[in-house]
Amino acid sequence: MLVYKFGGASVKDAMGIRNLAAILVELRSAQVFCVVSAMGKTTNALEQISRLAWQGADVEARVLELEQAHFSTAFALNVQDSRLRDLFKALRKSLQKGSSVQTYPQFQDEIVAYGELLSTSLVAGFLEASQIPVVWGDARNLIHTEGPFGEAGIQWERTALDLKAWALSVGNKVGIIQGFIGANA
Repeated sequence: MLVYKFGGASVKDAMGIRNLAAILVELRSAQVFCVVSAMGKTTNALEQISRLAWQGADVEARVLELEQAHFSTAFALNVQDSRLRDLFKALRKSLQKGSSVQTYPQFQDEIVAYGELLSTSLVAGFLEASQIPVVWGDARNLIHTEGPFGEAGIQWERTALDLKAWALSVGNKVGIIQGFIGANA
């Protein structure tokens, strides 16, 4: 089993995602898992969006800018992935909840997590379009946390069990999962 971590700079654009795919093609003889961060500068943008939304500002123009950047990359990669549309729809819904139901650290954690969800959807979509079999995993269902938002620790035993089960389900496909996110009860 090989686990590769691709940071935001390595998946910042279509060329970076193509390079990631080229690396994976060379590793096809082993079981491979990819942990992928948000595309370059996306986390910073989402942190700013969450802060402004929490303060009651209209952030739609900023969300639209982020959406256009992701769909521009998807277009360059010839990726027709409905997950991106669904994720941006969910992001907008999460932003509407705002301060009415959460503390700011919880709100920020939820919003910033979309960066990794979006990038892994793009990567998985490109790999699938390139005839590389993929299983997209949602880290929010696999990485279990506890403790205060923004500083949560991992529940190692439960996480290890769920990751092991997911790894077995991936089989000889490439497992794609987000970096830096998880979920509590």
